[in-house]
Amino acid sequence: MVTFLCQQNLENFSLSATKMGSLTVFPSLIPAFTVTGIDHKQSLPIKYQDINKNRTWKIPYINASLNGKKTILLLDTESAISKLPIELKDSPHVHIVGHINYADNGTAEIFSGDLGIVDELKIGTAVLKNVPVLFTTTKKAYLGLMVLQKLGKIKINKQQMTFGKNINCNCQQDIHLGSTFEGDYQALKYPITWQGRTDLVAIDLSEENTDFNLLQFKSEFTPEEQILFEKQKKIIDEFTDITKDKITDPAYIVESDLSIDGINYRKRQKLVLKDTRRRPTMTIGASILEKADLYLDFINHKACLKSIQ
Repeated sequence: MVTFLCQQNLENFSLSATKMGSLTVFPSLIPAFTVTGIDHKQSLPIKYQDINKNRTWKIPYINASLNGKKTILLLDTESAISKLPIELKDSPHVHIVGHINYADNGTAEIFSGDLGIVDELKIGTAVLKNVPVLFTTTKKAYLGLMVLQKLGKIKINKQQMTFGKNINCNCQQDIHLGSTFEGDYQALKYPITWQGRTDLVAIDLSEENTDFNLLQFKSEFTPEEQILFEKQKKIIDEFTDITKDKITDPAYIVESDLSIDGINYRKRQKLVLKDTRRRPTMTIGASILEKADLYLDFINHKACLKSIQ
């Protein structure tokens, strides 16, 4: 087993020859993943792309430079490793060092492809060298937790991402990183209270959907859930999912009060889908930033939400 160590207290991202994948070079030949330029606080604007025609689904992103070329990066807080479109792997600034057969994220999507080392990634004045990246069938560039943690401390709101070593976080809650038993993914998780119950859900800042704030996948429906599905068939047929196609899996929508860190988000909607291809999971998108700023202190392994009202 080969392990990429993200940072102290951050879970390992592991490659196992039996499941995850394997390296094609000796580990000692892989240069160290380093960062400079984070000693001082800096901010980058967060911009948005509309995905569907009624503008209820958006993709937040930041601008960066990848091997000297401008690129947009999605904040993929539900994945350990960053992902790039497969056509970018033939660059002379990319060095393929292995293959990943199976890596999933907080929404249980499965990815595979070549594991490469990118020479340079610039985010603001931060310069990251020898960045591990998965080249896969994605059309966009995703910035995973292994890169985000290198930025030290991060503050994210709807308008901008601020990072650097000297951000005053004052967070008391440990950063939660969900992981399967095999250790094949890490997702930033946060405790929320929904329908009177507190659970850890994955935070996916790579999307914002105002139709529903929570997304849950289940392998089976209870008899009560099956009744809800039958009653809501007409409503679901009118819904457009994140791929702009009709939702084909059995699904229903439930509404309840949402509370996070004592912050009242009031009535919110959750879309629940029955999907036997995915493991059970629940996520919340960038709507978590509607009432609070998110602080991630990867130096001290702490996180918190701070109300903006």
